[in-house]
Amino acid sequence: MKWSRILLVTVLVLAPTSRIIPSLINNAVFSTDSWPLIRLTRLLVENPWVKVMSLSSRHAKWPSATMFSTVFVEVSGVSIYDFYAFLGAPLVAFTLTLLLYVVLGGVFEELPRALSLLALLVYPSFTLFTSAYLKEVYAYPLAVLTLYLSMHTNKLSRWIGVLIASIALTLSHPLTSLIVIVYSLTLIYVDFVVELKNGVRGGVVHKWSLLATALLTSTLYTLHVFYAGPVYVFTLLDIVVLIAYTVFTYTTYLLLQGGGRGLGALALVVVLVTVVAYSGLVEGVPVGLSTIPYGLPLLLLLTGLLKPRGRDRGLATPLLLPLGVGLLYTLTYAKWLASITHRFLNYLVYPIALSIGDLSRFKPRLVVLITVILVLNCYMVTYSAFRGGDPILFYWRYSVADVALKDFIEGYSNSRVLAGAKYSYMLGEDLVSTGLNLATALRSCGLTGNQLLVTSPGELVYGVPITPLQYVKPRLDLFKCSSVVYSSLENYVLVD
Repeated sequence: MKWSRILLVTVLVLAPTSRIIPSLINNAVFSTDSWPLIRLTRLLVENPWVKVMSLSSRHAKWPSATMFSTVFVEVSGVSIYDFYAFLGAPLVAFTLTLLLYVVLGGVFEELPRALSLLALLVYPSFTLFTSAYLKEVYAYPLAVLTLYLSMHTNKLSRWIGVLIASIALTLSHPLTSLIVIVYSLTLIYVDFVVELKNGVRGGVVHKWSLLATALLTSTLYTLHVFYAGPVYVFTLLDIVVLIAYTVFTYTTYLLLQGGGRGLGALALVVVLVTVVAYSGLVEGVPVGLSTIPYGLPLLLLLTGLLKPRGRDRGLATPLLLPLGVGLLYTLTYAKWLASITHRFLNYLVYPIALSIGDLSRFKPRLVVLITVILVLNCYMVTYSAFRGGDPILFYWRYSVADVALKDFIEGYSNSRVLAGAKYSYMLGEDLVSTGLNLATALRSCGLTGNQLLVTSPGELVYGVPITPLQYVKPRLDLFKCSSVVYSSLENYVLVD
């Protein structure tokens, strides 16, 4: 009891403080995706009567996160920039930690439950992504809350809470809403398979509640799509292939159910296919040993090989199945969606939490050793990314010099500049051009038409990110072919 409380308090402190490290180290906002939300929040503060969902920005179509940040800064007096740099991410991380602890109360005893929370500190991809206040990051606690309420709602009046949570979730992020819908339906499917194969009642008690939640969220999601428009457009063939992938994966589970080692082997295959396929799709950056630290925590998903009948399977499998479908589909067929691979992988933090808790009941010393190693691994990986030393995520880092550059360009540039993802997100589409013009400027000797090119030392080393999967290395003589009109040693503005 004592150790579980100490561990709980420790995680409640470390989870939010770890998310503020990149901003404290660099004294600037972290993550490219923060900037569009900052601009949208500033617009809402300056024009409180604007119809947010009628705005052209795609971020305005899912306004929950920005609405919360707007209310927070107005009530507290904190500046918009300080909220996004120092307060937003820690607040969300703290809330998610508490909710996850409550949800796991129905699965584990106190100590395993507290140990499970360490999953939020051992998975570098998730830790990095949640170190910024983003739409999807804001949606994570709402997803957990929606599922928890749906499985603990016995009275009609309590469905008001489910309805409110579902509305907020639908207006937060499209992928998270879909995950909740599919997870609810898959949980019912897994429970049915358990009953079919073992002849005993499965672990899901509130099947009708889960089904109602899935239908409610699906209805809200559909209405939102009709109003705001779809995120991606799928052809009939795309849909048929997705159904085929789903049938294959879910049928494979049906055949392997009852043998945890078979399910663990399936998880291993999915992870290997993901790594190999993603490595082949990234252009311009070698994906090799630098990705191993990111994948180490995923080995916890294979704890079924050590204890094939762990209690975590009842809740982990319904998430592993749809994530497996999504990863295989995007990486082997729908390659235009491959850039969202990291978003799928981030949801694996929840099965990892269940694996840690379950393994701690059977092999406590082993899980403590593994967890300590993974926590250290996570901090080393994230520190490298925070300092701009990660070859794939270096451009998520911003500094005071970048903010000063932003003010300089906004104040003095009378034409659009060329820049990669880092600076295009920071400056906005009205000030920056990317794509073919940028790639041509980087590969040719010199710029044309007095164009300005914004770049940084990290981009000169790793390449300029045109998209999350395409990095273009500038010519070695780029500076000889151009003139430097602005330099802070952390960024440069070049002209021909």
